[in-house]
Amino acid sequence: MKQYYGKLASFFETGCEGSYWVLEQFEKEGYEQYVFLESADELTVYDEDGVEVYTGVIIQDNTINLHQRPMTSIMQPVCKGFWVHWLQPGVDVNLWGEWFFSGRFTGIIKRQC
Repeated sequence: MKQYYGKLASFFETGCEGSYWVLEQFEKEGYEQYVFLESADELTVYDEDGVEVYTGVIIQDNTINLHQRPMTSIMQPVCKGFWVHWLQPGVDVNLWGEWFFSGRFTGIIKRQC
């Protein structure tokens, strides 16, 4: 099992058509720092005081909080006003967004190799 530790964040660049959920590893820079959350990853979230606030296995659900994209029939998840690719079932959409958009939460991703 591989383990990654860092700050929770969202990743977006032109052409992504929505944000991805990532962990920015502290010891790396540039694109090397990003670990994109994947289905079956185990995520643990910590608040600013280092208190564990969530642990769960990632299930990428692209049917939660759907909104229609402007001038198209495409429906896509939205979190805190941003287009995203998926959300985690069983977690409040705004709480999930707070963890990744605020820059205040850290986490550990455990991934099967």
